[in-house]
Amino acid sequence: HDGEYRWIIDSARPIHDLDGNFIGYLGSCLDITDRRNVEAALRERESRLSTLLASMGEGVIMRDADGALRECNAAARDILGLSPEEMSDWHLHGNLVAYLDEDGNPIPIDRVPSMRALRTGKAQSGILGIDRKDGSRRWMWTNAVPLLDEEDDGPSKVRGVVTTIADVTVRRVHEEQLRLAWTVVQNSVEAIVVT
Repeated sequence: HDGEYRWIIDSARPIHDLDGNFIGYLGSCLDITDRRNVEAALRERESRLSTLLASMGEGVIMRDADGALRECNAAARDILGLSPEEMSDWHLHGNLVAYLDEDGNPIPIDRVPSMRALRTGKAQSGILGIDRKDGSRRWMWTNAVPLLDEEDDGPSKVRGVVTTIADVTVRRVHEEQLRLAWTVVQNSVEAIVVT
């Protein structure tokens, strides 16, 4: 005995002789220590990942190959302006948010980076605008990375997409104000003196 504790599943049944007298047990033991250790490690890893996602300022959204939501963090809900219940039912083809290109024009769902990543199997990124259900508009930097199943005998199969979203609304407003100010300066007929 090396002193190591082991986890086992013990199963036994009593054995009786022809007269019905108890004469012992017939049983077996199955060592499940390795399985319990793997389960504990998986629980610990899941706990760390949940804490990481919860603490992020960027939104993280995971969708399956059909575009159905599988996972998201609180930051994603905040940026999109959706409640946990709305997020759990939110499909890319739904109408909870309207998608916009960089110029503020509505775009079809197939131009959204996560849908392009699902379709092409390649990472997609860029600026994406949304009109939220509360009427406000947000601008996001999105990065969509497909989740691939590597096939030994053929091309990889897309099984989902992970999308990160960073709210860049304030930065975009400031950039627009700077562009406007620069346009005013360039078109000014009179001299502007800065002291």
